[in-house]
Amino acid sequence: MDFQSQNLNSHPKGLSVLFFTETWERFSFYGMRALLVLFLTKVFHFSDSDANRIYGIYTGLVYLTPLVGGYLADRYLGFKKSILLGTTLMMFGHLSLAFETKPFFFLGLALLIIGVGFFKPNISTVVGRIYEEENKTHMKDSGFTIFYMGINLGGFLGPLFCGYFSESFGWGYGFGVAAFGVLFGILIFLFGQKRFSDRVFKPGKKHRIDEGNKYSPLTREEKRRVVIILIFTAFAIIFWSVFEQIGSSMNLFIDRHVDRNWFGYDIPTPFFQSLNPLLILILAPLVASFWTALSKRNWKPDTSIRFVYGFLFWVWAF
Repeated sequence: MDFQSQNLNSHPKGLSVLFFTETWERFSFYGMRALLVLFLTKVFHFSDSDANRIYGIYTGLVYLTPLVGGYLADRYLGFKKSILLGTTLMMFGHLSLAFETKPFFFLGLALLIIGVGFFKPNISTVVGRIYEEENKTHMKDSGFTIFYMGINLGGFLGPLFCGYFSESFGWGYGFGVAAFGVLFGILIFLFGQKRFSDRVFKPGKKHRIDEGNKYSPLTREEKRRVVIILIFTAFAIIFWSVFEQIGSSMNLFIDRHVDRNWFGYDIPTPFFQSLNPLLILILAPLVASFWTALSKRNWKPDTSIRFVYGFLFWVWAF
């Protein structure tokens, strides 16, 4: 369901809390990401290959640790504790980076990796749970669309603020701004607790699976769907692997080979990291309206076809 067709007041009250918590966390994440490789090459004087390697390891672990963080939250910690633990670790991680020394720098990266692992999967889970709690599951897709806009809002603002402070006052200030971003997210989440019921944050219940169905073979249709999912997953892995060059090799390319002077003002390199989320914020509603218009004419490509269209545009861009 398209979020344009829904009154925002009809969504669960907790959505606004989760929206701004996620926005500030992504503000810090993308703000720091815009500085990482530049800092490694300019301050620690790492080679491009070493800086990109550190960036790649960091990014890979950031995608991996949510598997562990999600499991621990669902089984033991609950979602509230996991979200608060994750954001607290991230805040101290950014503060560690601000010291601009190698021991604190790598400590900061470790704290960020663990913090994202506890935060990222669990706040998304809570978004789904608040709709189930209020019997508004029919609006869940719309809610996640709004939530996704919060991610891009943070991704747009983070590089601008962190980039400005690092350029104007020093690298430590840029990382410090990222730390304050997480702090704002923590405060919003804490002060917004009255909008949630306690059941939303409790660990998931263990379900007993019927032994007769536990080992039942997949139907032909189920096998077909699994194959399609695996194909999409393979392309998604390729996409994100290339996409993450935005924060590494493309960041260095822009810094060294792109004319960043605009009417006498040298645009800080991190500012360019804001272009992608800005375009998403602008174009996503337009594209959604386009699909809605097609559906009213009884012609709307299914998800797989739209996925292919998006992939072709991505190939064209590179």
